[in-house]
Amino acid sequence: MRYELIKLLAETETDSSTEQLKKIFKSPILYIVLGAIVLLIIAIYLIRRIVKGKPKTIVVVTRKGKIYKLIDENTNKYFLVPFVDSVGARISLDNQSFQTDKLFINDGPDHLYKINFSFEYKVTNPENYFYNLNNLQNVLETKINDVLREFADNGNAEILIKDYKKNNEKIISLLNMASEDMGIEILSFKINFIQPMNGN
Repeated sequence: MRYELIKLLAETETDSSTEQLKKIFKSPILYIVLGAIVLLIIAIYLIRRIVKGKPKTIVVVTRKGKIYKLIDENTNKYFLVPFVDSVGARISLDNQSFQTDKLFINDGPDHLYKINFSFEYKVTNPENYFYNLNNLQNVLETKINDVLREFADNGNAEILIKDYKKNNEKIISLLNMASEDMGIEILSFKINFIQPMNGN
């Protein structure tokens, strides 16, 4: 008798819960709330697809991996087409700089010198700059190494040390000629130190 009473109560509770769930799913309020949540998510997504230009910044919009539009501070808001457009990069028009010591210059057949240098540049052509972004530093290091080697009489580090400050403007001019396809202008260049390698 006691077991049957417990069983009856359990069935009543189950039936009651099932009925409540049926009522909830039949209620239009549930679907109104769910619809409002979905609309809110879509609205947030669409708002986040709007790109605005900022001072001294170029936003590169890409389509199928290529530049489709450049957004600057004078451009009206642009809506990124879902699944088609994306922001490829945000390029600063402020002066930028980096330092490296990965370059080597020959001074005769048995001498190597590690050159630590730094330079400052600004972006002049955002399109060219964007397409060179991934390997910008490596390409610039190679170009600068070539210019320094040529300037320093095919790698005579002593000439470079002695004459680089005196001929700094000429070096910067040569560096700009070598890197004009990168979409930048080199503003300043400084050799921090030249270190002999291989114990020389």
